[in-house]
Amino acid sequence: MHRYNFEDKSAQNFEFELKESIGTYAAKTWGNGAFVRSTLIQDKYQGQDFELCRIPVDVTLNFKGKKHMKRLSTRLPIGIGAVEFGIRYGNGKVKFENPVLVIGFNVRVTNNNYIDVVDTIAKKYEKILDTGMDLYLEEVC
Repeated sequence: MHRYNFEDKSAQNFEFELKESIGTYAAKTWGNGAFVRSTLIQDKYQGQDFELCRIPVDVTLNFKGKKHMKRLSTRLPIGIGAVEFGIRYGNGKVKFENPVLVIGFNVRVTNNNYIDVVDTIAKKYEKILDTGMDLYLEEVC
């Protein structure tokens, strides 16, 4: 039996703050409409958090636990950890019309530091997001 710490919402808080921060960065960098939140259906059935310049994206702390995904060999060190990339083509039941770019953050997050972690990652958005979108286009298109 697993023991769960229901008071530890660090992963959820991190992903929420990260998506908010990426949305702000995308609007400033590429204009309004560059960042579009996913619907609950897209999130539930495709694991898609948002679209970035029309590319479906899932951000996660649990990269190693992702299934039905091709892991890409590119890994970016970001000082406090690393960023990994993958492409999800389906969910085991259906093939997606548009594959999803998975961006995995291999960082240590707690209830006390998740905002600082997002702020540190935000300084690397240009490299992280450009690399991810380039890898997606090379792999999918």
